[in-house]
Amino acid sequence: PANIFTLKLDENYSQNTIDSFIKSDEDSTNRWLAGIYYQQSDLKFHDRFFVPSDSVLKALGNPLPGSGVDREFSQDGDSFAVYGEYSFNLQEQTQLILSGRYTHDNKDGERTLIIVDANANPINSLPL
Repeated sequence: PANIFTLKLDENYSQNTIDSFIKSDEDSTNRWLAGIYYQQSDLKFHDRFFVPSDSVLKALGNPLPGSGVDREFSQDGDSFAVYGEYSFNLQEQTQLILSGRYTHDNKDGERTLIIVDANANPINSLPL
């Protein structure tokens, strides 16, 4: 087997959601529903792509044998919503339904990419 490259991956994702609502009796002429929704999520991702010094890619012109790339990515998100609905029976087969929803989403993310040597130390200058 030929040694070409190594790829290590690590990912962690968590999510918490709360959805709470109140509503009227289903059998009433006027039905309503009102609620709130909240979701928080957190993503952490890391991978390391590494080309060892004995890789067959060296023969193809890899400029940095024994090097790799460390990538870090993180994202945090929050989503908040309020919603409601009102239904009124105009006739036995006809309903008037009014509904609405307001949602606010917020996401923050960060990404880094570092070229590293075989010991995972950053390479500060690249050969030309």
